[in-house]
Parts: sequence; structure tokens; C-alpha cells
Amino acid sequence: PQIRDWAYALYEIWGRLARQLSPEVSQNPELYTMLPVPNPFVVPGARFREIYYWDSFWVLKGLIASNLTTLAQARDACCQLPGSCPQAASPLSCIRTYYLNRSQPPLFSEMVRIVWEATGNRALLSDAMPALLREHAFWTSPPKQARPCCLPGCTTRPCILHSSHATLLLLPLQVVAVAGDGKQYNVSRYFANWQQPRPESYICLRLRLSCTARPHEKAETWPQLYSNPCPAGWDFSTRWFRDGRSLATVRTTSILPADLNGFLLQMEANIADFAAELGCSEVEQQFRQLAMDRRDALNTLFWNNSTAQWHDLICNPQQGEGTAAGTSAPTGQAIFASNFIPLFAGAAGPGSEQASGRSWALNASGLIGVGGVAVSLTESGQQWDWPNVWPPITSMLIDGADKFGGELGAVLSRQLTASYLGTVLATWEDTGRMFEKFNVETLGVPGGGGEYEVVDGFGWTNGVVLDLLNRFGGE
Repeated sequence: PQIRDWAYALYEIWGRLARQLSPEVSQNPELYTMLPVPNPFVVPGARFREIYYWDSFWVLKGLIASNLTTLAQARDACCQLPGSCPQAASPLSCIRTYYLNRSQPPLFSEMVRIVWEATGNRALLSDAMPALLREHAFWTSPPKQARPCCLPGCTTRPCILHSSHATLLLLPLQVVAVAGDGKQYNVSRYFANWQQPRPESYICLRLRLSCTARPHEKAETWPQLYSNPCPAGWDFSTRWFRDGRSLATVRTTSILPADLNGFLLQMEANIADFAAELGCSEVEQQFRQLAMDRRDALNTLFWNNSTAQWHDLICNPQQGEGTAAGTSAPTGQAIFASNFIPLFAGAAGPGSEQASGRSWALNASGLIGVGGVAVSLTESGQQWDWPNVWPPITSMLIDGADKFGGELGAVLSRQLTASYLGTVLATWEDTGRMFEKFNVETLGVPGGGGEYEVVDGFGWTNGVVLDLLNRFGGE
């Protein structure tokens, strides 16, 4: 009864998080930073009063678990982000005018998949396909894609970087990944062409960086800060810091993220499946091959057999030359929850030795505590570091272990589910609030750190809880 009452209470919260824009926004758009969307939507909560891209995936999972996905509702929730700005190449981070050149981790194809599977609405696939193809082009075009070609008219000498995994040619805006056997791979990174602080955090970032960076460093740091927070979702984390401590050393564009390339593998596989369902054989064949190539890249360049993890590839140029190596090179500080997310995206086969090894490595990583799974082992004061537990990361780790990890993964997924539900329920019973993040070390304690006080609501927290209760509650 206690769990059932909690689930009913979370069901009721959807009504408090639902929004409908006033017609005034579309009638006088010059007066608002909000982009007009015609249909109701669900916000994360508290200071986050708009649709956010990757939040929407876990909101949708919760709505499906709540049986709130009628054909029209699910379709509207799934397609509003790309529809809010049709001229944008990818779904925006958020429906605000100052997010027009920024996206977030590309999960739109997975949103389409879960709604399609829940509703059987085949029309959703054909409606979403143009936006999916635009989004794929967005992430696989320079400067976000690292691919073997040079910009027309470029006279800058490439920086040649070597590692045990690959040689990388750092061109002005691109990277060429060449494996030890000479094979070239197309892989992607986060990149934003911007030379100022983020508009929504302008004063805060300017003050923070003025205390940590010398004047000549700031011009180099602004695009790194801008490239990191919104596209990657991890704002901020020592994952992006060169020295593992200071915001002034952020180096986002020098990192080829394992999780981003996992999300793109998932997108390519999903587009192939959708094309097959729609009878588009040429598109299906094209994206099956792209998915095969991406999986090969992940397991050749990013996978480390000794750690059983997919590590980010880090480029460290020094005077025109340097090294490129996975983050497995340093000690335990290089362990991040993102190292395990490619399994969620299908980078290893179900029940394979590789998938089971990943489940073992996560269990032994030091990230798991009584409150769930932390995102890193470094306590830096940044919110995407120890000791914070983030619901979306937890959800992906559980899904990856459960779907692909075999017997060991099944056990681990239920262990992580129990710890996550336990800490969220304890917090709810103590405070009556659903927070956006939690503390891995202590049961029932919200997370902290970062640019703002911990907030509640909360869209993705509620969605993950309801999804897990729906799937594992009977156990």
C-alpha cells in the first residue's frame, strides 16, 4: 500500500507539471523568449519552466507507465521539440530563443521508439522521419563530426595525435580518427561556435570564471563552456576539465565522448528500424551500415578490454603535436558513469561476454552506493560529480544492464533499481518532495553542488520512478 500510494501521488504531480502556452506567445513572439508550441507539455519543475529536450525522454517513459499516452497526447509530446523550431537542424535544448544553436544528447529517436511501441501509431514514424534525418545530419556534419576530410581552402597544418587506439588529425574544426590498422572512423563530439558566456547564465559564469582564469584564457574558455552544458547535459563535471579540478581548464571540444557516440549508434539503428517498418529499403540499408560502422568505432576506439568500459577519447595537443588517449590512462578519477552508457545504446550484443564484463565493471567501479549510482568518483563541488545520483543516468545504466547484460546484468539492474527507488522514496517520506538529484552516500538525501540550489518537481525523477515501478514493482 505504501508504494501504491506513492505511485498515485506521483501520477497526480503530472497535472501540476503540465503547461499550455498562452496564445499571446504566438501572436506576439517578439515580446517573448519562449518559442510558441501549440499543444500542452510537461516541464521538469521549479526553475525549469519549459520543455527540455533530453528530460522529455524520461517524462515520456513516466507518462507511458501512467497510461497517459493516448495517441494524440503521446504524438504531441514526442514531436513538439522539433516542431517548435522547424528551421533548426536538431531538437533544441529548450524552447527558448537563446537556445537556437544548441541541442542536448540525441534521444529523439528513442522517444519515437518508445511511443511507437506503446501506441502502435505507425504514422508517428513517417511524421518523425524528416526531423530524425535532420538531427542525424546535425550531429554527423562538421564541426561536430570528426571525419576524414579537410575544410575547403584550409591552409592550417593539421595537428597529428597518436594513441594506442588511433591517430587523430586535428584540423581547424574537425578530427580524423584513424585506427592502428589504417581504418578511418566517423565519430562525433560536442561543439558550439560561441565566444561569450551562455545567455541564461551570463552573469554567474562571468563572475565564476573571472576568479579562476587569466584574461587570455577566457576567450578560449567561453566556447568550451558553451559547448559543454547544454549539448552534453553534464553541466558541469570534472569529466570536461583538463586538470580534473578547475572550470577554467574546461576542454569540451577536445573530447570525443563515448556516450554521445553511443546515442548516435542508437539513433542510426532506430532510423533503420523505422525505415524498414515504412518500407524505405534504401534508408534502411544506409542506416544499418552507419550503425555497424559506429558500433565498430565504439569498440575499436573507445572500448578498453582491461577496464571493460567505453572511455572518452581525450586529445592533448602540445605545440602542434601530442597524444590522444582514453581516460583510462589516469587513475580512478577517470571513471565516469558515462563510460557505461554505450551498453544502453546497443554497443554490445545481448548476453555477450563484453556486455557481462561491462556489468561486472560497473559493479566494481566504486560509483555504486546506498543511494544509487554516482556520476563520477571526484568530489569537486560540481553537480555532475560525486556524490550526486542523477535519475536519467541511473535509468540508462539499469536499462543497459537489464537488456544486454545477461544474468549478471539482470541482477545488477534490480540492485540499482532497489537502491534508486529506496532513496527517492525515503526522501519523499521525509520531505514530500521529488528532487532532481540525490546523494549516493546517504539514503534519502537530495544532491547538491553546482550553480543553483537543488530543485524539486521533478519530471525525469518521477518518470524514472514510475517506469521502474511499472517494470519491476511486481518483483
